[in-house]
Amino acid sequence: MRNLKISIITVCLNAEKLLEDTIKSVIQQNYKNIEYIIIDGGSFDNTLNIINQYKNNISKIISEPDQGIYDAMNKGISHSTGDFLYFLNAGDKLFSNKTLSNIANFYQKNPNVDIIYGDVKLSNLSIKWTVNKKTNKGIIKNKKYLFINMFCQQRAFFNKIVFNKLGFLDTSYKIIADYDIIFKAYSTGMNFEYLNEPIAIIPLGGFSNIHMNQFLLERLRSLKNIPLWNWWWIIIWAIEAIFRGSLKKYILFKIKH
Repeated sequence: MRNLKISIITVCLNAEKLLEDTIKSVIQQNYKNIEYIIIDGGSFDNTLNIINQYKNNISKIISEPDQGIYDAMNKGISHSTGDFLYFLNAGDKLFSNKTLSNIANFYQKNPNVDIIYGDVKLSNLSIKWTVNKKTNKGIIKNKKYLFINMFCQQRAFFNKIVFNKLGFLDTSYKIIADYDIIFKAYSTGMNFEYLNEPIAIIPLGGFSNIHMNQFLLERLRSLKNIPLWNWWWIIIWAIEAIFRGSLKKYILFKIKH
């Protein structure tokens, strides 16, 4: 089986304080069949100078205004030539210098996989790259798991076939286009395989945490193509959530009285 080509896509804008460690985590990989693409949205700080310091290790550099993060990610998809694609945002970092080797080895054992997913470690940027015990991890069990649990794109390596079949990221979303494509892939029966190890270190927080109301509304909108008869698990989850909240209030009332 031929050597797997992996495209790493980093999108950024005015990321001078975040980008260099992200770049280093890619170019220090012991796996060499990498296509590294950086899509810059027209930064006016020191970001481009940092990128140019490493230009000999970067396959493609595009710096121009875009319509947002998902438009930039779509540019990365359209310019990529790898067998698998991975999105590593400015501020994120591959977990170790063996991460891509581990992905390639895992693919050799699972050649029919559409999405390889693992875990991520969450870090606090105020303590540079310190890994704490919080993780975004676990095996996808069903659609209910995907709906209830946050599944960040940094957990997933996408076979190029995913985008060939499902198209680009939906830029009408401002927060969850990555979640939307993952949910679509799972809902259409694409093959997900779990690699039980950390893939990346990502900072705590993020745009979706800051704009939580919009995040929740977009998650609900992403379910629009699910037939009504498959909404039973969402309804059950909602009832369970309401019951748990009511039960908690009842217990607290009894304790106080």
